[in-house]
Amino acid sequence: MRVFHTDQFDIPLPEGHRFPLAKYRMLRERLLATSAVAPAALGVPEAASDRQLALAHTPAYVAGSTTGTLGGPAMRRIGFPWSPQLVERSRRSVGRLPPEPRPSGAASR
Repeated sequence: MRVFHTDQFDIPLPEGHRFPLAKYRMLRERLLATSAVAPAALGVPEAASDRQLALAHTPAYVAGSTTGTLGGPAMRRIGFPWSPQLVERSRRSVGRLPPEPRPSGAASR
């Protein structure tokens, strides 16, 4: 099993923000400490492209979320203040891991 993580892409949150962002780092550390996941199974996902995001969102929403020009109501629904780090973490959270190399002669899925 491969496991991806994005906790290294920290989002600057205001002091006292209620979202427990550290829980993702702590979960990754716990999985490693208890050997529930081998270090080699961990990976950082590729960032989703604008084209991939447009499969679920309008081009205007993708552009606004990338540039920080979404209106107040949309940002309130997101629940985090806009930052370049938010964009990077969000894109990677919905991205994918690169495929594992297959042994020669293995059938494709």
